Amino acid sequence: MQHTQPRDMPERMSWARAMIFALGFFFLAAILVAQLPSYINFEMTSASLTGLEQGLLALAAVGIGGFIVIQVIVLLFDPKPVVPPAIIVGLGIVFALGGLALLLWAFFTNTQYFPGSNFSLFPLLGGKLLWLQAAAIDFIMIGAVILGIGLAMVFYGTLALGELRSPDRSDPGTTLGVQVMLTIAIVLLALFAIFYTFVSDQGLAASIAKNPGNAQAAIEAGITVFFLLLAIFTAYLGLVRRRSSRSQNSQVSRALYGVAALSSFLIVLYWLLRLTGILDSIIAGMATAFAQQDVGTIQRVIDAILSIVLGTAVFLALGAFALRLHYLMRPVRKRTMNILYIVGINLAQVGVIFLLAWLLVYPAVTWIHTWSFIGLGDYLTLCAKKTVIPGSCAFTQQAGYIVDAAISTNTFVLLMAAVWAWKGRRNLVIVSGVTITAVLGLATLLTHMHPDELLVAMVLTGAILTLAVIWTSVARREFAVVGEQNLGCLGQWLVVGTCLLLYLAAFALFSLPGFRETNPNIPFVPGKVIPVPPPAGQPVTPGTPDAMVMLLIMGILAGIQFYFLVRNRYKV
Repeated sequence: MQHTQPRDMPERMSWARAMIFALGFFFLAAILVAQLPSYINFEMTSASLTGLEQGLLALAAVGIGGFIVIQVIVLLFDPKPVVPPAIIVGLGIVFALGGLALLLWAFFTNTQYFPGSNFSLFPLLGGKLLWLQAAAIDFIMIGAVILGIGLAMVFYGTLALGELRSPDRSDPGTTLGVQVMLTIAIVLLALFAIFYTFVSDQGLAASIAKNPGNAQAAIEAGITVFFLLLAIFTAYLGLVRRRSSRSQNSQVSRALYGVAALSSFLIVLYWLLRLTGILDSIIAGMATAFAQQDVGTIQRVIDAILSIVLGTAVFLALGAFALRLHYLMRPVRKRTMNILYIVGINLAQVGVIFLLAWLLVYPAVTWIHTWSFIGLGDYLTLCAKKTVIPGSCAFTQQAGYIVDAAISTNTFVLLMAAVWAWKGRRNLVIVSGVTITAVLGLATLLTHMHPDELLVAMVLTGAILTLAVIWTSVARREFAVVGEQNLGCLGQWLVVGTCLLLYLAAFALFSLPGFRETNPNIPFVPGKVIPVPPPAGQPVTPGTPDAMVMLLIMGILAGIQFYFLVRNRYKV
């Protein structure tokens, strides 16, 4: 974010910084104009409207939840707290604990969706709960949203308490806290992506079932990796804290080094006891008990562990974004807080629209199906059984095209308005752009909470939030490095080549998910070493890591080129 330069001076910006802005807007255009409309189109025209109901409720939760968080920010920082921050922190703790309890209950009791097929309460139009069909409500999604709102309230309430004690309202830039959270998030996402490429969760669960040897190997590997990562991350945090000369930070660094040393010692001690046979009976008993469970239970445990790892990465990336945006807006709140409030109001409106659509989709289908004027009922709706309306109904392709065009047109107009406003209202474009990017990242997760899609959805969400953090970081005035050199032949290749490599890397990244509404452009099937178990009588087919290999190669090459582009400081 930067002040508008005087009109008599030409605006200058480095190509590296301009490329990050362009990458952010390209992502927004791809999601808002293409991916979001196609997702709604797919769910509308599926054989069942259950997916549409779940998606509409998730999008409504994103909009309303985003509005609540932005209202908390406005109440705490515009310009002084309207509500005591301690109250916000207390309410946040209650929300976070309630959301976590709901999420864990739904996950471990296998009651993610409600109402069930055997549930019935005041049925109307053939529904299970009023006119709502089975699985219309996702408890894990709702629990995740409540948990996120609670953590946001605690986070911003704590920041407000800190500002009450300190008069400093400057922007410290991308602080060590932001760097640490972002670094750990990226490392966790990368480690999972590599693990998932070689080992599928379904294949791992099938290999452990009824096989205590494999179960023991998995337990031993899990213990070792946990303490190894704990040692690495705590040592890294200790090095970061040691950069400060304050004695308090020095004491914290020593404590972190102690934790790292203790973790390393526990790894060595465990394997010494393991080699001497002292722990054989304990580990073997645990492995035997775990292997005796059914495949579904084993996979649920594995997915829970992987979800905790990826959830940590997502929350760290989200925390880095929230902290960086807070610092970015702090010196210029008088000019930016109203922008954030406008974004929140629009999120609330969109959320209410999606909530009403979720609530009324089946009555709407029933009503539209009765339209007899020029055959509009049959043109817009399609019912498999004329006696089961609206339970067997869905929207036709023509209806999907109409909604698709309406959404694409409106989002395209908003993007063109952002281009027009870039010159004179840059604060508006930057604050709204980075905020909507983070919201779209969370929407990607919440609309894909099905167990088969959750893990990869977390990876995509973490990647999108990483983009939002980087975009927010380069928007700082002090980071607006003015280019010094003319572009030249080498500079042109660095710009074009970096853009091409980033595009190909993003192409590979969005080929990873096996979402129902998307067809992968580059093949990717997890489990190159431990693949997904095939159906009975079929041969085992190893996973296909093409998309991951392309992502790593293109990402590394793009990073190398971008490094030289930054170092040479080419001016636009």
